[in-house]
Amino acid sequence: LGNSEVGLGELHYSLAINACAFSNVDKHGEIYAFEIATQLFDELVNSPDLKPTSRTYAWFIQCCGRLRVPDQLRYARTKNAFDRCCEDGLVDDFVMGRLIGAASDDLLLKLLAPAGYNGQRRNGRMNVSKLPDSWTSRTRKKKG
Repeated sequence: LGNSEVGLGELHYSLAINACAFSNVDKHGEIYAFEIATQLFDELVNSPDLKPTSRTYAWFIQCCGRLRVPDQLRYARTKNAFDRCCEDGLVDDFVMGRLIGAASDDLLLKLLAPAGYNGQRRNGRMNVSKLPDSWTSRTRKKKG
């Protein structure tokens, strides 16, 4: 069955992660959707052949914020995803929008303190040009 020559790419993983974020079921179903999203995310970021994009990180962070999972797990996985995104230089407006929507005030302060964030949310946005260059070094749009 199927075509053995067709493989999964980053977009396939990212779309499946995004679908998990919108699992509108009971709490147990959302925990299961989170487990699936986490497994897909981990497979992608650890793949020798595929690399995550900013959308991968953004949609996984959105999963962390939307799904009803224990706070400690939400905190740890959001922090891990954002830290990796920064290391990969892929933070952009899309990632920041999802992070601001998903993270608690305390987590935002911890994650964004190196960028001079002082805890003030401004209309759910943060100017990406104010972030460290290393966090945004691989994004397509020039800052400015």
